[in-house]
Amino acid sequence: MLLTCCLLTVLLVSASFVISSIPFVNQFARKHRKFDSPSARKMHQRPIARLGGISICLGTLLALIIVWLFAGQSIFSTTLSSKVACVLLGSFAFFLIGLADDLISLSPVLRLVMQTGVASLVWLADVRIDFMSLPGIGIIHLGWLSLPITILWLVGVVNAINWIDGLDGLASGVSCIAAISVSIVCLFTGQYAIALVMLALAGSLLGFLYYNFNPAHILWVMAGRISSVLCLLERALLDSSKVQPSPRSCCRF
Repeated sequence: MLLTCCLLTVLLVSASFVISSIPFVNQFARKHRKFDSPSARKMHQRPIARLGGISICLGTLLALIIVWLFAGQSIFSTTLSSKVACVLLGSFAFFLIGLADDLISLSPVLRLVMQTGVASLVWLADVRIDFMSLPGIGIIHLGWLSLPITILWLVGVVNAINWIDGLDGLASGVSCIAAISVSIVCLFTGQYAIALVMLALAGSLLGFLYYNFNPAHILWVMAGRISSVLCLLERALLDSSKVQPSPRSCCRF
């Protein structure tokens, strides 16, 4: 019963916050002329405000904070809490890089260097890809290759989500489907803390989609970074529990 209440809470709080805050974010973006200009790979024919990711980030974090304050000890163990915190901090760092890029236009090289640095810190926090499972071969332990592969995986997916954001609702819709799918799998595998994180993200994305469907009233741009990293790291958790439930796992928690 407590779990069900928590799941509904994070979903409703995050979605409600995003729906209610987007008009203010849109107004702020227009006032400070933070627009996404039309191009050959985009549908919109006029500049559209592009700071919607702020609402997604804050809505997700707000929902998780509320659940943590009222039921944190019942769902999150001490060890898991610290690891989930590392995931959220890493995701938030990627979000800040994207926000800085939108506000002051970082160069591609500087942005890539900053993303690589954050991915390295995530690896140092013991959230990493330690092995790969290949059909017909079995489990391959990566050893020192764990660092470059983890960095490549994180940075690659973060940018891939943003590269597909050419159609209204495409990137946010794909991320929402991924978040919901992962949360369902987590519920069936008993990873309730991760399910809460993913449902909080899914709720924020659902609220954002209300304004992002064609014709879009606001774009998320940098928000793809936080959502994609969250989906990626939590998916690695699923792989770790599926292959072997020991501390040394695909994504070591």
